[in-house]
Amino acid sequence: MSSTLTQIPELRYDDLLAEARARLPALCPEWTDHGPADVGITLIELFAALVEMIRYRTRRETEAMTRAFLELLAGKDIAREPDLAAAMRLALAQVWTPYRAVTPADYESLARDAWPHSPEALALAGKSGLRRVRCLPERDVEGGAPLALAPDHVTLVVLAEPGHTGVYTPLRRFFEPRRILTTRLHVVAPTPVAIMVDASLYLDDDVAPATARARVLDALSGWFDPYSGGVDGDGWPFGGEVFLSDLYALLDGVPGVDFVAEVGARSPAPERALKTGDGAPVGLRVDPHEQVGLDLAGSQLRLFEPTSDGWKEVLA
Repeated sequence: MSSTLTQIPELRYDDLLAEARARLPALCPEWTDHGPADVGITLIELFAALVEMIRYRTRRETEAMTRAFLELLAGKDIAREPDLAAAMRLALAQVWTPYRAVTPADYESLARDAWPHSPEALALAGKSGLRRVRCLPERDVEGGAPLALAPDHVTLVVLAEPGHTGVYTPLRRFFEPRRILTTRLHVVAPTPVAIMVDASLYLDDDVAPATARARVLDALSGWFDPYSGGVDGDGWPFGGEVFLSDLYALLDGVPGVDFVAEVGARSPAPERALKTGDGAPVGLRVDPHEQVGLDLAGSQLRLFEPTSDGWKEVLA
């Protein structure tokens, strides 16, 4: 038995054609030939016939036709659900639920939203947490040239929660049926980049140098922390570049520090300096797959306290 969709208005060929012709003078005044020999009128007649045909079919949709469409959309199991309305709801829920990873946003959203509820994640018994995910299209970070264009490759850079280091292989299995067939997927941890900070810090006269130094080290460690650092306190982002202006502001705001000078940033990795047009350093470049980390042992922090004769460097 067919079901009638009475909420859809009747659409007949003659009415559609008449309404389209009536609108032509207002929409296209230069179109004056409305006879059947005109190509534009022929197209209008064609579209009117198609609309009437589609409207006719929607009024006569049988249960068998509906289940055939449901099988195409959601598979045989859902199509055979005895309750047709329930089968339609299940099919729509399946269609609306993201599954396939095509764009970088797909990879990131699936890792964020679908991964925690997957069998692969549940098998890790609470050790599947991901703090940050970034998808790099056409990049093969594992191939030795992470910045080179690599068609068909996709790299998913993942920072796991502390102690959750076993997520990378299961996460790759999670994406295996979701990736496009020809996509070569890489799931990797961020590449660490050591950052060393140099600065001369001039202290207030009422603070002990050891206390000031401890506060400075805490400020720097917190600023570069991958889980709680950065501007927004949500962790230093992948590829987040290091700017001297931020370091000036950070160190100058440490309690007990009067002012700072000669702030610099270094890294053992070559060719990372960011400079102005006249060659003045402004920071360090960090690539999209990299995560900065502070090297306190390699940093050079000089402390000065005020004396009657000016500033004197002290050891803390």
